[in-house]
Amino acid sequence: MVIISGIGTQYILTHNLDKIDYGLIIVLIDIALTIAILIDFGVPTWAARIWDGKNKNIFPLVMRVVKLEFKLAIIFTTVSILIGKIIFEGYDLKLFAIVMTAIGIMSINEPLRLGLRLLGKVQIESFSRGLERLIVLTSYLLLVHLDRLSLENIGYALIISSIITTFITFISLLKYSINDTNHSFKIEINEFQIIKESLPFCIGISVYPLLGRIDKLILALNQNFDIVANYNVAWIILVTGFIVPAMLRKSIVPMFAEDNRINKINENVLSSKALINSLIVIGIPISIIISYFFMNIIFPSEYLQNENGIRYISGLGLFIFLLPTWIWGMMSSTTLEAVKFFNNSWIFSGIVIISIIINLSVGLIFVNNFVIIGVSLGSILSQFSIFLLANIALNRQIGKTGEFFLIELIIGIILTLTLTLTGIYITTDTISFYYLIIPTGTIIICYLVIITKMDLIKYLSSGRS
Repeated sequence: MVIISGIGTQYILTHNLDKIDYGLIIVLIDIALTIAILIDFGVPTWAARIWDGKNKNIFPLVMRVVKLEFKLAIIFTTVSILIGKIIFEGYDLKLFAIVMTAIGIMSINEPLRLGLRLLGKVQIESFSRGLERLIVLTSYLLLVHLDRLSLENIGYALIISSIITTFITFISLLKYSINDTNHSFKIEINEFQIIKESLPFCIGISVYPLLGRIDKLILALNQNFDIVANYNVAWIILVTGFIVPAMLRKSIVPMFAEDNRINKINENVLSSKALINSLIVIGIPISIIISYFFMNIIFPSEYLQNENGIRYISGLGLFIFLLPTWIWGMMSSTTLEAVKFFNNSWIFSGIVIISIIINLSVGLIFVNNFVIIGVSLGSILSQFSIFLLANIALNRQIGKTGEFFLIELIIGIILTLTLTLTGIYITTDTISFYYLIIPTGTIIICYLVIITKMDLIKYLSSGRS
């Protein structure tokens, strides 16, 4: 439901707004979502770490987080709108204020979803996310029907969706919680101390939200909204794939929370490798085939055509070029999540800070000469750095090199080179797409054989994955 609704909303926007307006609303939403990181501030991750494993204590713990994040939402939403007066003028300022308000409300929903996740109600959490997208899609369809789809009304639709979804998520958490008031979970520290302890996670959780947003903001500042629109179309298709590593990270959190001994953490990470590597093997060809056939159906041709050379790569070529970000994200998903549960929480933050610096630096250095290719390289190298550093950190904790680290590293590099070159070749029309299936397929088959031999049989047979 999340994927279908998300793509549906983009279909409506790209077919009913001009490229400038589409690029503008995308940039404003990305700015608001970046500010929302401060509202979240890593407090839900902190809450998951201190949870004592008892279901009856989830509701009071979550409510403590909600109260704190409500205050943060008011502060940062107000401050961002005031600062917006300096950056934006007139209509753009009003639009930014509407979008920022919607995103602020959405941020309060996350600790409620964490509560459902800790209760084991992952399906309800997923329903909450899907419902949010579905309400937005329905609102857009209604606006199109009434011929009232404007940037301002898009912002109001986001506000309505966030309010309804937050209310329903709260009722769901209340229904499934065991709230024994005589044995409520006591948090003795004050809110300032909670924020202080959450700071490493505030920095750390920013990596996935900033992935892609940094690219679009760099393009908006150095190029124009037209190019942002072209980039975002490929990114929309790619980001649906990032739902998979996101769900993997979230599903393994309760396992880490219940037993955070380093040997047990490593065991859980290893047991997830079979599933992860299987999904990579399946995901690469399926995503390319789906994109090849459906991009032209979903999006107008003006968003997919490239008449300015490789630097302005777009459409299917850009999607394939960006695929290595997903591969490295998948490979590092559970490993990075494991780092959150190390005694030194700043290790996690350090990894993420380095990856963001790489993303930003590479993008800024190469955007003028290589435009979209330049910022895309920043995202790829950023995700690669997370994979590398998270595995090094885990290996140091367990005192040895991980069983599959080197093989994943080699295969990941081979796939990265294959896919980026494939994307460029398709863009230049120097070689047929169908011929490129042969070398790409060969690499995927080799990957499947090696990974199957090394861990699929071992861990699937153990039943732990």
